[in-house]
Amino acid sequence: MIELCYCLNEKVFKGLVLSVVSACEKTSDALSITILTGDFSYLNLSYRPVSAEQIDILKKVLALKNPRNRLRVVDGAPFVQEYLSSSPNLSSTFTPYTFLRLFLDKISEVSPKILYLDADTIVMKDLTPLYSVDVTGYDFAGVKDAYGRWLINPHYCNSGVLLFNLPEVTKDRLFEKCLEDLAKHRHSFPDQDVLNRYAKGKKLFLPREYNEQTKLRPQTVIRHYCNQPRIFPYVHALIAKPWDIERIHKVYKTRVHDVLYAECESYWEGVL
Repeated sequence: MIELCYCLNEKVFKGLVLSVVSACEKTSDALSITILTGDFSYLNLSYRPVSAEQIDILKKVLALKNPRNRLRVVDGAPFVQEYLSSSPNLSSTFTPYTFLRLFLDKISEVSPKILYLDADTIVMKDLTPLYSVDVTGYDFAGVKDAYGRWLINPHYCNSGVLLFNLPEVTKDRLFEKCLEDLAKHRHSFPDQDVLNRYAKGKKLFLPREYNEQTKLRPQTVIRHYCNQPRIFPYVHALIAKPWDIERIHKVYKTRVHDVLYAECESYWEGVL
């Protein structure tokens, strides 16, 4: 069984469904999915947890795909209140949901090895080879950031796809160090910055097909539709999330996900 983790709110539920359904359809093994969510509406009215109705839909989809699939939902709000209540990063452009994976070591039911995926990922091939990567002696395995490796550090990883080795994380106090830093200091890319800083020398670098951030290739296993910097015709971030179907068609000029879209549109409406 493959252990997956997502951290998100109700606003990106469509992305969660796309990612989960694509993972189910491309992966031969059953999935055990942990969703970390929480109510942070005191920071922003849109920061509301994945709803009970959405969870019910996802449970039905998972059961339909494979009766062995499992789902657990964890409220991460108490963790943020305890460790990051005064963090300057809570007022950044990044949502508090990005910090929730830093509490995975506090969830007893979670497997020692767990694959974290951002909600803007679509699985293109079987996840088994990725999940089978030997992470012994490493805190996590990840792919270098397509832009950060040039603009920040040659060994800077993108945090949208990370295969965590939780016993090693605990031994190295990785999450603990990250949380202590985030509680005091503001960062440009908060959780991504601290994970890279404190896992220095303990990151296993994976080939780009496991977190393809720029364009779809024949060997791509996970397509990650993260924001991309652009300088022409002016400096801006190119944003096209996979659940924004028309924009994906326009920006990336691809219809490769159309069959997936057709299936998931009914799930978004709760029609199963």
